[in-house]
Amino acid sequence: MMVVRLLVLVVSLTFLAQPVSAEFVGELYGGGAFTNNASVTDTSSLGATATFQGVKFDASGTVGGRIGYWLDEVGSLGAFGVGLDIFTFRTNLDQQTVLRTITAPGAQITGTGIIQPINISTVGIGFDLLRFRLHLDKSDEFQNGRVQPYFSVGPALFMTNISDTTNYRPVNQSKNNTALGVKVGAGLNVYVTKALSLFGEYRFTHFNAEGTFQSTTLPASQETLKTDLNTHHLVGGIAFHF
Repeated sequence: MMVVRLLVLVVSLTFLAQPVSAEFVGELYGGGAFTNNASVTDTSSLGATATFQGVKFDASGTVGGRIGYWLDEVGSLGAFGVGLDIFTFRTNLDQQTVLRTITAPGAQITGTGIIQPINISTVGIGFDLLRFRLHLDKSDEFQNGRVQPYFSVGPALFMTNISDTTNYRPVNQSKNNTALGVKVGAGLNVYVTKALSLFGEYRFTHFNAEGTFQSTTLPASQETLKTDLNTHHLVGGIAFHF
């Protein structure tokens, strides 16, 4: 609720501050997503926690779209704006043997352990509460500059589906989760015509993925799986300006 209120406030202030007229932009893009190695923890309702360290995640494709709003030029350098960004990517992990630490009341054991494949698909909704672009290579045709470096930052909602394979019984369980995280990005936009441009962008996302699974292996328990997902995205796309 707080995120929505902040977005409404920023949009309202942007409209009030606009010097002449607004520019709206719609973007479509695609590229690759690369997630850092991370620890994966399995906390049991029986009181033990297993921590798998240095787990590797597969690279994946990413696609999405963004609706943006820019002010006319503020000062002589560039413009501020806001955006709403929706995208999807995957952070699957294959079977692997890694260092595992099991912690239980009064005991801790460290050794190697096997984690079975887990598939994590994510839909992100980014609220770009702050965007800024530079206006370079100005001309009579491109008064706001034909070349526009930019950056953006804001909170994001990440809706994940975590699908286990054989880590728990029964097998092939699937859980959904929504978490609040952050998205930051920087890129370069180049106009082809007044109404059409191409862009490339690097972005970074961070959030926590979590799911609770049933384990019928005696003694029966509930197992809560958690991991921090820090992902680097390289994307390129096309923008339509109105």
